[in-house]
Amino acid sequence: MSEVVVGGRDFAEVVRGILQRSSAKDLGGVAIGPGADGFIRLTSFFASAEVAAEGEWRECVEVSGRLLRNLVKGDAAAVMRVGFGDGGLRVEGVVFTASVIAGEDAVGAPRRGRGRR
Repeated sequence: MSEVVVGGRDFAEVVRGILQRSSAKDLGGVAIGPGADGFIRLTSFFASAEVAAEGEWRECVEVSGRLLRNLVKGDAAAVMRVGFGDGGLRVEGVVFTASVIAGEDAVGAPRRGRGRR
């Protein structure tokens, strides 16, 4: 199981940043995986960025970009717990279906608007 604690505002800013280029209903997937020491890396079809994290993140998992972006709408908590285990990604108690993928290059593309902008 992977579990980290991240700054809520930083996490929300990264999610918004890597998904901001599309207004399509389907944003594709977001991969969450290990980054540089002390960071986790979030990657979408459009961009990627790292956020500082305390804890250990082992797997590269994919979750719906739309669901993740909806989660970080509005004001973010100062600190957020993010975990993966038993096929689910938990962000502050909200559980999303997530699956282990081979790496961030395997992140799902949006069904519409597949071209990079």
